[in-house]
Amino acid sequence: MASPVVGGRVAGRAQATPRGMSSHGTFAFGLRRYHHARAGVLARASQGGTRTIATLPGDGIGPEIMDVAVKVLETVAEAEGVGLRFEEHAIGGGAIDKTGCPLPD
Repeated sequence: MASPVVGGRVAGRAQATPRGMSSHGTFAFGLRRYHHARAGVLARASQGGTRTIATLPGDGIGPEIMDVAVKVLETVAEAEGVGLRFEEHAIGGGAIDKTGCPLPD
């Protein structure tokens, strides 16, 4: 049996677009937030100066992952004209071996 038509719409079916999603299937609010945040970062970066990022490679595959992550950040920073500086700090087993503490100061 076909669904009844009420006011030009099929009754019983959701017609509204889910909150935060545009009618063409993208998350419009998320994209707006992303672009707004990106514009803020670029505006601050254009004011000059270098940003410092602490890296915590840890143990296992952490150092390999961190090396690649740093390369990605350096590439993006160069493309966007943002100055970045990285400070590596020991954490986990490597830190225990060096200092006796898993998360030194």
